[in-house]
Amino acid sequence: MEDLWIADRGFLMGKKKKKKRGTFWIHTLWHVVSVFFVFYILTQVIFGVFLVRETSMSPNLSGVVLSNRLSYKVRDPMRGDVIIFQRKDRLLVKRVLGLPGDTVRIWGGRVWIGDTLVQEEYLADTVITDGNMSYQVPDGMYFVLGDNRDVSMDSRSFPEVFVDREKIKGRVFYCLPSLWDLPGKVLVQTKGGKRS
Repeated sequence: MEDLWIADRGFLMGKKKKKKRGTFWIHTLWHVVSVFFVFYILTQVIFGVFLVRETSMSPNLSGVVLSNRLSYKVRDPMRGDVIIFQRKDRLLVKRVLGLPGDTVRIWGGRVWIGDTLVQEEYLADTVITDGNMSYQVPDGMYFVLGDNRDVSMDSRSFPEVFVDREKIKGRVFYCLPSLWDLPGKVLVQTKGGKRS
């Protein structure tokens, strides 16, 4: 009778089924493919990861930067935005200073929009913007400058002067920290359209 009770108990509790080895590898492969797919979507559609090798944006940007590729699908670039754009066969990083319809003047080592001096709090006080020029920014175009004005190749030296809206690939929002420069620089919107 005791043997019958043990058998019934085993029947009621159910026996564990042996898992097939192939199922484990299929699930593992599925998870690996899913992770790579999500990574691809994040880095190719939503965010961009770029290595800034030039010094035209130093000391504010250098090394690896993250950009939001969708920012300008919902709004236009603003004065002070750091953008990544296509110029010929290269991607460049610069700061937007002139918006469509603006009159940009460089005079006295400073940048003016119309008769208003642009307050560039992200630059050191010793930075001088070379040139004595005036431009009217056309519709759909932007006037850009590098933060390191002494060495930057930007709208002051481009033969085409302006950056076409269609060539803008994204807005830089974060500079990854290097080992000697922790904890990284977050480029956040502040009052008045300026960035820090």
